Amino acid sequence: MKSLFSVNDSGDLDLENYIFGFLSIADIIFIVFLFYWKKWAFWGALFTSMSTFIINLTLGVGFISIAGLLGILIIFLLLQLKRDGVKGWDNLE
Repeated sequence: MKSLFSVNDSGDLDLENYIFGFLSIADIIFIVFLFYWKKWAFWGALFTSMSTFIINLTLGVGFISIAGLLGILIIFLLLQLKRDGVKGWDNLE
C-alpha cells in the first residue's frame, strides 16, 4: 500500500502531498474565520472536508476516511444549539 505522505524515488513530493497541504492550510484558515462568525468559512471547511474525503477514497484509503467528516458534522451540530431562542447558525454573518 502506498503511503499518502511518502516521497517518490526522485526525492520530490507527490501531487497528493501538495493537494493535502493546500487543503490543510485552507481548512485552518476557514476554522479561524469560523471564530469570527463567518458563514462562508463553514462552507469552505465543508468543501475541504468533502474534498479530502473524496481524494482519500480515490487513493484507496477506504471507507474509514469518512471519519474525517466527523469534525465538520460536530461543528454543524454545535451551530444548531440555541441560546435565548437563537441558533448559533443565525449568528453567522
